[in-house]
Amino acid sequence: MPLVTLGLIGIDAFLLSVAVHLGLRCFLGDYAALNGHILWGLFAAFFTCFIHCMTMFYLVGTGKDVQRAIRDHPDLQQKYLARLRDFKWDVHPYATFASIFMIAAASLGAAVHTGQIPRWTHFSAVLLALVFNVLTFFKEYITVHKNRMILAEVGQALYDRGVRV
Repeated sequence: MPLVTLGLIGIDAFLLSVAVHLGLRCFLGDYAALNGHILWGLFAAFFTCFIHCMTMFYLVGTGKDVQRAIRDHPDLQQKYLARLRDFKWDVHPYATFASIFMIAAASLGAAVHTGQIPRWTHFSAVLLALVFNVLTFFKEYITVHKNRMILAEVGQALYDRGVRV
């Protein structure tokens, strides 16, 4: 899963960079790039939110799987469940706010397009969303990697006890 997460983040970086490039062209007066900016920007925003949701559901799902696998082993429950819960609560607020910031930036882009607000508000929101999302992606990747290590440890501990999962 860490490699899948990294691959999806790479795809998203490409999508976001195209949207930002086209947006900067619009910001500098090249309005021919506007339709492309809207299309790439919306797709990048949706894809970014998808990655955050996928990561949150992955952490919840693997936590439930481990919980079921070690329910008959109190010592393993004590050792692993709290760590997995901490991973979930360490990532979920960041992923949620990163998605909210991305949605807000896209919404402000729509407001700029209709002339309701000045362009700098969308530009500022995009900068905030990009910085927060980059930090969140690092946090998610590290947490998914640590989660994978715990899954391997639990699998090995159960195997050593003769339990086949």
